[in-house]
Amino acid sequence: GHSTNNMPLKAGRLGIGTSEPRATLDVRGAVNAETFYGLNDATVAYKFFDTDTTLYTFSGLNLRVGEAYKIIWHYHNKVSNHNVHMFVNGDETDANYWHAIEQVTGSFDSCGTFRAATAKMFSTGNNSDHIWVYDLRLTHDRRPMMMGHGHFSTPTSGLNTGANQSWRLGTWNHSIQTDAITTLKFDPTSTGAFGAGSYIRILKTM
Repeated sequence: GHSTNNMPLKAGRLGIGTSEPRATLDVRGAVNAETFYGLNDATVAYKFFDTDTTLYTFSGLNLRVGEAYKIIWHYHNKVSNHNVHMFVNGDETDANYWHAIEQVTGSFDSCGTFRAATAKMFSTGNNSDHIWVYDLRLTHDRRPMMMGHGHFSTPTSGLNTGANQSWRLGTWNHSIQTDAITTLKFDPTSTGAFGAGSYIRILKTM
Protein backbone atom coordinates (compact mmCIF):
# COMPACT_ATOMS: atom_id res chain seq x y z
CA GLY A 1 0.00 0.00 0.00
CA HIS A 2 0.93 3.67 -0.31
CA SER A 3 -0.08 6.56 2.01
CA THR A 4 -0.13 10.35 1.38
CA ASN A 5 -1.75 13.16 3.35
CA ASN A 6 -3.12 10.77 6.00
CA MET A 7 -5.34 9.06 3.44
CA PRO A 8 -3.92 5.52 3.12
CA LEU A 9 -4.44 3.47 -0.01
CA LYS A 10 -4.17 -0.31 0.18
CA ALA A 11 -5.17 -2.63 -2.62
CA GLY A 12 -7.60 -0.09 -4.05
CA ARG A 13 -9.03 0.81 -0.63
CA LEU A 14 -9.19 4.33 0.82
CA GLY A 15 -9.02 4.93 4.58
CA ILE A 16 -9.71 8.09 6.56
CA GLY A 17 -8.58 7.86 10.16
CA THR A 18 -7.04 4.43 9.64
CA SER A 19 -3.84 3.12 8.03
CA GLU A 20 -5.40 -0.31 7.34
CA PRO A 21 -8.64 0.26 5.39
CA ARG A 22 -10.91 -2.80 5.39
CA ALA A 23 -13.35 -1.61 2.71
CA THR A 24 -13.32 0.38 -0.52
CA LEU A 25 -13.93 3.48 1.64
CA ASP A 26 -13.24 3.04 5.37
CA VAL A 27 -13.98 6.12 7.52
CA ARG A 28 -13.23 5.94 11.26
CA GLY A 29 -14.38 8.52 13.80
CA ALA A 30 -17.24 11.03 13.80
CA VAL A 31 -17.85 14.30 12.00
CA ASN A 32 -20.73 16.32 13.43
CA ALA A 33 -22.75 18.94 11.56
CA GLU A 34 -21.32 21.93 13.44
CA THR A 35 -17.74 20.86 12.71
CA PHE A 36 -18.53 20.24 9.06
CA TYR A 37 -20.37 23.56 8.58
CA GLY A 38 -17.79 25.58 10.48
CA LEU A 39 -20.42 27.68 12.24
CA ASN A 40 -18.18 28.71 15.12
CA ASP A 41 -15.48 29.92 12.74
CA ALA A 42 -17.92 32.02 10.68
CA THR A 43 -19.83 33.71 13.52
CA VAL A 44 -18.66 37.28 14.15
CA ALA A 45 -21.46 38.34 16.55
CA TYR A 46 -24.27 36.67 18.47
CA LYS A 47 -26.91 37.86 20.92
CA PHE A 48 -29.48 35.75 22.76
CA PHE A 49 -32.19 37.71 24.57
CA ASP A 50 -33.03 35.97 27.84
CA THR A 51 -35.27 38.88 28.88
CA ASP A 52 -37.50 41.25 26.88
CA THR A 53 -35.26 43.93 25.33
CA THR A 54 -36.30 47.11 23.51
CA LEU A 55 -33.08 47.93 21.60
CA TYR A 56 -29.81 46.23 20.75
CA THR A 57 -26.65 47.44 18.93
CA PHE A 58 -23.81 45.30 17.60
CA SER A 59 -20.57 47.29 17.58
CA GLY A 60 -16.99 46.45 16.61
CA LEU A 61 -18.03 45.08 13.20
CA ASN A 62 -15.86 45.65 10.11
CA LEU A 63 -17.67 44.79 6.89
CA ARG A 64 -15.96 46.17 3.77
CA VAL A 65 -16.53 46.14 0.01
CA GLY A 66 -16.22 42.61 -1.37
CA GLU A 67 -17.29 41.01 1.92
CA ALA A 68 -20.71 39.87 3.13
CA TYR A 69 -22.55 39.14 6.37
CA LYS A 70 -25.34 36.64 6.76
CA ILE A 71 -27.77 37.71 9.49
CA ILE A 72 -29.88 34.91 10.95
CA TRP A 73 -32.70 36.25 13.03
CA HIS A 74 -35.32 34.67 15.28
CA TYR A 75 -37.68 37.31 16.63
CA HIS A 76 -40.32 36.47 19.20
CA ASN A 77 -42.98 39.16 19.46
CA LYS A 78 -45.19 39.00 22.55
CA VAL A 79 -47.13 42.25 22.05
CA SER A 80 -49.14 44.03 19.35
CA ASN A 81 -48.08 44.54 15.72
CA HIS A 82 -45.09 46.82 15.20
CA ASN A 83 -42.19 47.50 12.82
CA VAL A 84 -38.56 46.42 13.25
CA HIS A 85 -35.82 48.73 11.94
CA MET A 86 -32.11 48.24 11.34
CA PHE A 87 -29.81 51.28 11.41
CA VAL A 88 -26.24 51.33 10.02
CA ASN A 89 -23.34 53.18 11.63
CA GLY A 90 -25.59 55.22 13.90
CA ASP A 91 -27.69 56.82 11.14
CA GLU A 92 -31.33 56.80 12.29
CA THR A 93 -32.77 59.03 9.53
CA ASP A 94 -35.48 57.01 7.76
CA ALA A 95 -35.20 59.12 4.60
CA ASN A 96 -31.68 57.72 4.06
CA TYR A 97 -33.02 54.17 3.71
CA TRP A 98 -35.17 52.41 1.12
CA HIS A 99 -37.25 49.32 1.81
CA ALA A 100 -39.22 47.25 -0.72
CA ILE A 101 -40.79 43.92 0.16
CA GLU A 102 -43.17 41.32 -1.23
CA GLN A 103 -45.42 39.74 1.39
CA VAL A 104 -47.66 36.70 1.10
CA THR A 105 -50.80 37.94 2.82
CA GLY A 106 -54.30 36.50 2.60
CA SER A 107 -53.37 33.20 0.98
CA PHE A 108 -50.20 31.42 -0.03
CA ASP A 109 -50.81 32.06 -3.74
CA SER A 110 -51.25 35.84 -3.56
CA CYS A 111 -48.78 38.58 -2.66
CA GLY A 112 -48.81 42.21 -1.66
CA THR A 113 -45.96 44.60 -2.41
CA PHE A 114 -44.78 47.39 -0.12
CA ARG A 115 -42.26 50.16 -0.78
CA ALA A 116 -41.20 53.01 1.49
CA ALA A 117 -38.37 55.32 2.49
CA THR A 118 -37.68 53.62 5.79
CA ALA A 119 -35.10 51.54 7.65
CA LYS A 120 -37.82 48.96 8.37
CA MET A 121 -36.88 45.33 7.77
CA PHE A 122 -40.32 43.87 8.50
CA SER A 123 -43.57 44.27 10.44
CA THR A 124 -44.46 41.72 13.10
CA GLY A 125 -47.68 39.89 13.73
CA ASN A 126 -49.31 39.91 17.14
CA ASN A 127 -47.81 37.28 19.51
CA SER A 128 -45.81 35.66 16.73
CA ASP A 129 -42.42 34.13 15.93
CA HIS A 130 -40.33 35.32 12.98
CA ILE A 131 -37.40 33.67 11.21
CA TRP A 132 -35.38 35.78 8.79
CA VAL A 133 -32.17 35.25 6.83
CA TYR A 134 -30.47 38.35 5.37
CA ASP A 135 -27.50 38.91 3.07
CA LEU A 136 -25.81 42.25 3.86
CA ARG A 137 -22.91 43.78 1.94
CA LEU A 138 -21.46 47.04 0.64
CA THR A 139 -21.96 47.85 -3.04
CA HIS A 140 -18.86 48.78 -5.02
CA ASP A 141 -19.71 52.45 -4.53
CA ARG A 142 -19.66 51.74 -0.76
CA ARG A 143 -23.38 51.82 0.09
CA PRO A 144 -25.00 49.21 2.38
CA MET A 145 -27.40 46.86 0.58
CA MET A 146 -29.36 43.91 1.89
CA MET A 147 -31.76 41.24 0.67
CA GLY A 148 -33.41 38.31 2.39
CA HIS A 149 -36.45 36.19 3.05
CA GLY A 150 -38.48 35.23 6.09
CA HIS A 151 -41.57 33.71 7.64
CA PHE A 152 -43.77 34.39 10.63
CA SER A 153 -46.11 32.10 12.50
CA THR A 154 -48.76 32.77 15.12
CA PRO A 155 -49.02 29.33 16.73
CA THR A 156 -52.14 30.06 18.79
CA SER A 157 -54.11 30.82 15.60
CA GLY A 158 -53.56 27.42 14.02
CA LEU A 159 -52.18 26.53 10.59
CA ASN A 160 -54.18 28.99 8.51
CA THR A 161 -52.79 31.44 5.94
CA GLY A 162 -53.41 34.50 8.09
CA ALA A 163 -51.39 33.05 10.95
CA ASN A 164 -48.51 31.88 8.72
CA GLN A 165 -47.10 34.40 6.26
CA SER A 166 -43.87 34.80 4.34
CA TRP A 167 -41.81 37.64 2.90
CA ARG A 168 -39.31 38.21 0.14
CA LEU A 169 -37.25 41.33 0.75
CA GLY A 170 -36.73 42.89 -2.66
CA THR A 171 -34.27 45.50 -1.48
CA TRP A 172 -33.09 47.32 1.61
CA ASN A 173 -30.59 50.09 0.92
CA HIS A 174 -28.78 52.78 2.87
CA SER A 175 -27.79 55.76 0.73
CA ILE A 176 -24.83 56.96 2.81
CA GLN A 177 -21.40 55.91 1.51
CA THR A 178 -19.05 54.29 4.00
CA ASP A 179 -15.76 52.42 3.95
CA ALA A 180 -17.03 49.88 6.49
CA ILE A 181 -20.16 48.82 8.36
CA THR A 182 -19.08 49.02 11.99
CA THR A 183 -22.37 49.06 13.92
CA LEU A 184 -25.85 47.61 13.38
CA LYS A 185 -28.67 48.78 15.63
CA PHE A 186 -31.87 46.73 15.76
CA ASP A 187 -34.89 48.72 16.89
CA PRO A 188 -38.38 47.27 17.44
CA THR A 189 -40.00 50.69 17.10
CA SER A 190 -42.70 52.12 19.40
CA THR A 191 -44.35 49.30 21.36
CA GLY A 192 -41.99 46.53 20.30
CA ALA A 193 -39.35 44.46 22.04
CA PHE A 194 -37.21 41.41 21.44
CA GLY A 195 -39.16 38.81 23.39
CA ALA A 196 -37.22 36.47 25.65
CA GLY A 197 -35.89 33.64 23.49
CA SER A 198 -35.15 35.85 20.48
CA TYR A 199 -31.64 35.85 19.01
CA ILE A 200 -29.55 37.38 16.24
CA ARG A 201 -26.50 35.64 14.76
CA ILE A 202 -24.16 37.41 12.30
CA LEU A 203 -21.85 35.27 10.18
CA LYS A 204 -19.17 36.37 7.73
CA THR A 205 -19.70 34.57 4.43
CA MET A 206 -17.19 36.28 2.12
